[in-house]
Amino acid sequence: EGKTIAFNNGKANYTTIAFGEGKHEIEGYVSYFVGDKYKRLPFRKEYTVYNAAANISAVRMNVLYIGIENPIAISVPGYPANKIAVSIANGELVKQEDNTYIAKVYKGKEARISVALKTDDGKSKNLGTSIFRVLHPPKLYPILGNLQNGEEVDTTSIKTQIKGAASRLALTTGASFPFSGLNFNVGSYTLTLYKANGTNPKSITISGEVLNQEAVNLINTISSGDKIIIDAIKVAAPDEAWSTMPFVITVK
Repeated sequence: EGKTIAFNNGKANYTTIAFGEGKHEIEGYVSYFVGDKYKRLPFRKEYTVYNAAANISAVRMNVLYIGIENPIAISVPGYPANKIAVSIANGELVKQEDNTYIAKVYKGKEARISVALKTDDGKSKNLGTSIFRVLHPPKLYPILGNLQNGEEVDTTSIKTQIKGAASRLALTTGASFPFSGLNFNVGSYTLTLYKANGTNPKSITISGEVLNQEAVNLINTISSGDKIIIDAIKVAAPDEAWSTMPFVITVK
């Protein structure tokens, strides 16, 4: 059914309600006079109907971890990034060059990320809110050289591992954690040697990741049945909020 639209200041504005997502066409004609001659100019225009709803997804599940830069992808189909306003309750969002976001949370059990559309009249229209669980990251697993936590190791293997680069204490999240590529720096830790013969334990505090000479000298005194325990590990980077498991090996 045809519809006539009046001109106003040389323009005709057509407004309708969009039905159904996807591509559609509108066609018609413009009638006008040039002098006493009648002209008709046909037109056909294609347009796309979008569902104006925000898509919010955590790249690493619906969980935001305290002390971690959580990548977030947010999009609203059919609208450019500069028309979208994003906010978070209980945290902060940092926009990246590729229009993704980094979410940082510091406490609490939930974080709400809301998306709004900036309208031409300077107002905003709420498009949606997603709730994410806020969790502490898991405890880190310490590794000394190639020595794994909980192992029973002979004296020769242990003494080999405390030489050169192998004497570095490293930290890992474990295979089950959904983040990868995280690098941790150790600020300090304590190494204690518990002698099987009942001698009072000896503890040494080490700054940084590499065993100092005092610790190396202490480990060189080990004998069968002794235990080496590394604890009080402080994470220097990326965030001090990370906690660690103790490291224990037994001398065969």
